[in-house]
Amino acid sequence: MTCFARSDVQQVNLPRFVPSPVELAQGVPVTGGCGVTHRRPVGVNGRPVSVWALDCPECERVLRSDPVWSSSADQIPQTPDEVADAAARKSAGRGEIADAVSRLMSRWTGEYPPLAVVGDQGEVA
Repeated sequence: MTCFARSDVQQVNLPRFVPSPVELAQGVPVTGGCGVTHRRPVGVNGRPVSVWALDCPECERVLRSDPVWSSSADQIPQTPDEVADAAARKSAGRGEIADAVSRLMSRWTGEYPPLAVVGDQGEVA
């Protein structure tokens, strides 16, 4: 199974826990990751790839319970910045929709709101 990292995770290193011989004899399992540092791959443009799929069975067992990792690419958790950006976009979208509905309703009733006039320099007059 592959794990997918949140966009702000650049690397992960999960040390391997090897019990002592006495603990092994008592049935204490080897736990943790593989002990190797996994880094987000770099794309062809020199920037880190947007979706990082980690394929390391030992580390995946641990990362399945980590909230910044996902077991599917379409459910990758958002970073706090991405959550705030999505909320701002949603709010702005609601305002644009309300404005469009208002304009349509006023045109339907015959009450035309003033249209903005844009000058040569892009300023609204």
